Amino acid sequence: MHSYVHLTFNNVIVRFSVYFASNFVLLALWATLLFRLVTTG
Repeated sequence: MHSYVHLTFNNVIVRFSVYFASNFVLLALWATLLFRLVTTG
């Protein structure tokens, strides 16, 4: 998604927002993985 914004209209604010959102999703995925590893033993 970040690349799509960069290659089409390249608005820095939108690009940063998409980048921040993708980092948040990645953090949530890592947190979910860590939680499942800890709780399953």
